[in-house]
Amino acid sequence: MKTAALSAKLRRCRLNYGTAEEMGEFMENIFNRDFFRAESLEPITVRGVCLGVTFQILFPDSRGTHLSCIEDFQLFIDDQPVDPYRIRFCLNNKEFLVPALGFLAEEYWNLQEYARIKVYIDDLKQGTHKISIEYNYRVPFTGGLGECVRDKVRGFYSFTMN
Repeated sequence: MKTAALSAKLRRCRLNYGTAEEMGEFMENIFNRDFFRAESLEPITVRGVCLGVTFQILFPDSRGTHLSCIEDFQLFIDDQPVDPYRIRFCLNNKEFLVPALGFLAEEYWNLQEYARIKVYIDDLKQGTHKISIEYNYRVPFTGGLGECVRDKVRGFYSFTMN
């Protein structure tokens, strides 16, 4: 009896989500809410001059990963790509260049730890901006008989610089 009631409840829940596009938007909103830590966004300033922004992100999966499993990390501000050498990936009280991530098998990004991203941009003007991050995540231990499984991770966040 309990199984039938649970099954009916699950069917009702699925119907409430609507179309695949609506479900995609729903999941994207959950992902973006949990991916970026909005209250962590701060300008990087030296002697009153803004050199960029810093913010925190979580790893959006059911477990953590080694940094070497993060491939093709790209960051965009207002849909313009940022040079990877202007981005620092900070984790475990260490700061890494984005191009070095593929070599960091000994560094583990725990599921509940925030990584701090520092972006150094000379000409970030006041106003509303959009940060987008994209990278491929190579799922470890899935390549037993060939290629590893790779997931595409995308997230965005809008912010205002004063």
